[in-house]
Amino acid sequence: MDGRLRYDQLRAHEECLLAIPDALAWCWAKGGRWRNSIRRMVSESRQV
Repeated sequence: MDGRLRYDQLRAHEECLLAIPDALAWCWAKGGRWRNSIRRMVSESRQV
């Protein structure tokens, strides 16, 4: 490696960990029992 910063744009299936925040955001936006099921994992929420 030559010490330069490298940026690779991967497809969704190539970076599976990106699905986690997407799933949490979906549950939060859906509300009701979905929001309650993830509430312990959310430490802060900001409305913009």
